[in-house]
Amino acid sequence: MMALFFVAYFHLLDHPSGAPYVMAETWVDRAVPFQPAFFYLYASLWFYVSLVPALIGDRGTLLRFGVAIGGLCLAGLAVFYAFPTSIERDSTLWAGSPEFAWLAEVDSSGNAFPSLHVATALFSAFWMDRLLRGIGATMPWRIVSLGWALGIAYSTLAIAQHVFWDVVGGAALAAVIGGSTAAWTRQAMRPAYRT
Repeated sequence: MMALFFVAYFHLLDHPSGAPYVMAETWVDRAVPFQPAFFYLYASLWFYVSLVPALIGDRGTLLRFGVAIGGLCLAGLAVFYAFPTSIERDSTLWAGSPEFAWLAEVDSSGNAFPSLHVATALFSAFWMDRLLRGIGATMPWRIVSLGWALGIAYSTLAIAQHVFWDVVGGAALAAVIGGSTAAWTRQAMRPAYRT
């Protein structure tokens, strides 16, 4: 599923349907300093979103999760196609760092709004909370999960990969898809592992 998403994502990144609209900076963007150490939290998204399907204990719930997160990604891709966007990034910020050189090579400043990094992290946090409750995890584990997702969202600003409006768009997309599929998490709240 991720492979199919990336084929479409990079196609739209390289072939936008029109001239990308440059997303405006806000006072929030100017207040958040560049913090390169957050690159690693940013990159941890791929591990975090993989934890949800790894913890799902039955095929039906796994299928529902796949449909839900697939719908979220398709909605994001539809926005990228209909409303191409980018951000203005200071090229000196990422200079001299191999991690950022790799990121700049594979993911330009396009496909900015909504941030799918933010959307998938927060959507996964929604499901993760229900899974953790279903297996009887204590509150500290749920707080760690939510903190991780919020940290990923913050990292998109801290490494200057997105601007505030991209984060708002990603959070809104996660809320809409999460809210519309909330009933699908009931099965996820049942104990995933039985002794």
